[in-house]
Amino acid sequence: TAAGVAYLRSVRAVLDLLTNSVRRARLASVGHVGRCVIAAPRAALGLTHLSRTAEQVATRYPEIELAITEADVPDHWEMLRRGDADLLVGVRPPPEMDGIDAEPLWTETVRCALLPASHPLAHRGTLRLAELRDAAYVTVDPTLIPEVWAPISRALERAGIPPAQVRTARSMSGVRTLVAAGHGWSLVSDAYLDQPPTGTSVVPVEDFSASLERAAQRRMDDRSSVVTVVLDVLRDVCAGMAEPPAATSAAADERGADVQELPRTLELRHLEYLRAAVESASIGGAAESLGIAQPVLSRQLRDLERALGVELLERGRRGVRPTAAGEILIHETRGVTAALEEAAHAANRAHRGALGECTLATISTPVGIHVVASVLAECTRTEPRLAIEILEVPSISQQTALLSATVDLGFSAVGPGVGQESSSVVREHMLDDPLDCVLIAASHPFAMRERLRLPELAELPFLFSSRDSHPAFHEQVMKQLDRLDLRSAVDTTYQSLHLRWARAAEGKGWCLGFRSQRTNPPKGTVALVVDGLSIPWGMELLWRAGEERPTVLALIASFRRAAAVVRRTPTYS
Repeated sequence: TAAGVAYLRSVRAVLDLLTNSVRRARLASVGHVGRCVIAAPRAALGLTHLSRTAEQVATRYPEIELAITEADVPDHWEMLRRGDADLLVGVRPPPEMDGIDAEPLWTETVRCALLPASHPLAHRGTLRLAELRDAAYVTVDPTLIPEVWAPISRALERAGIPPAQVRTARSMSGVRTLVAAGHGWSLVSDAYLDQPPTGTSVVPVEDFSASLERAAQRRMDDRSSVVTVVLDVLRDVCAGMAEPPAATSAAADERGADVQELPRTLELRHLEYLRAAVESASIGGAAESLGIAQPVLSRQLRDLERALGVELLERGRRGVRPTAAGEILIHETRGVTAALEEAAHAANRAHRGALGECTLATISTPVGIHVVASVLAECTRTEPRLAIEILEVPSISQQTALLSATVDLGFSAVGPGVGQESSSVVREHMLDDPLDCVLIAASHPFAMRERLRLPELAELPFLFSSRDSHPAFHEQVMKQLDRLDLRSAVDTTYQSLHLRWARAAEGKGWCLGFRSQRTNPPKGTVALVVDGLSIPWGMELLWRAGEERPTVLALIASFRRAAAVVRRTPTYS
């Protein structure tokens, strides 16, 4: 029911919070060895700050695993709160959003219009805002970007664009998708000039300019030394400081514990017992306050430590006190009870009024953007009252999102090892778009050629995702590349497709390309055919078995029609 959907979404956030707390508790005992995730918007990924940070971290602290992922307003703040990201690079959080520390890194200039690639002004050298007064302006919730929205709103008013003409998307990825689908335009920073999003064009604006500060952001309660080290390197890079000599990393965690795992034996009462022991500073005092026997409490706390694989309490003659891991676990799980209460409130709110919207999970591949744009255009004509919310969800996570009722439809990649079969989910193949070429910088000497052999790229790093993201797919790809005599070093730092394309355009390496990119490669790159390379890939549509809602069934039919049109296009044949 609608109440069940709302409750399940909130409860999963609580489980994410618990999982992250356990992970950080385990990392607290190992020093500089660990993982740090930086989330940044697409525009920032196209600049060099983060790639140079990754290079310096790899040199100075080789045992730190640094991952850079794409996320934007408002999703990156939720990622930070859930613990899916440790550090953000983006606009400052709004004043009412507490719990986040922010410091300035660099400044960009908002002076460009993001237009659909098919817009009549898309190929102009410059334009003025008044020339766009007949089209809708698309933005995220203005309260999320107060500093930049104030000058934008004044400029729109001067250009004769009324507030009623402003359309709000849930996220910046939604803004880009709506613009690509021809549903309006938006103002963006000049960082978009080098890497326009798929299906869009970026044109400088003559009569508008505003500063946009990019800030480093972390949770105020984050004591992780790994995040501190990475942030120090990021500060140095943004300040233009020379690279210091390599540092000796801390010893690796010899236990080999999976720091991401939430033990199935963990119960909320274990956390209550741990907090009571610390507050009482003794096992005996805690047992008395809880109304249980001291041996029982001691055994439960030992069981918790064994389940997590770390010591949470230092026991001495004067009582007990928390270790660094214990402090993190206690501090970051204080809000669990309140969050569960809020889940009940969310269910009650949903029960009073069902949501009239459909949520679509998708990924930003070229052919995926093309099909989604066609579906949105058709729904605008035939289902004007249907509110479609678009979320970017990795293919490997879309089935889980469907089963948890987080989304209603998934438009997912299909390739070796990507799909997970479930009798509760219907999968329908939509399009083929195999990986059969490579993308390299347009400035590379090979760029004038039409095809090459893989060993010829031996001097360039291969930009690819880590094995952890898609283990089966990773193994299938590497087997085929090994068959083609792959000799390049594999750089798995850049998890985002768009970041890999940007790094390839800078000449930092090469990456695999889709067949649909042969005629339209990412800006700054060329697509070269590789003899013998053909890795199955494509797109499929997913929905829950037994789906009967008319809105979802209408969207499924629209996807089938859009995919049929694409299959008849020579580019995708």
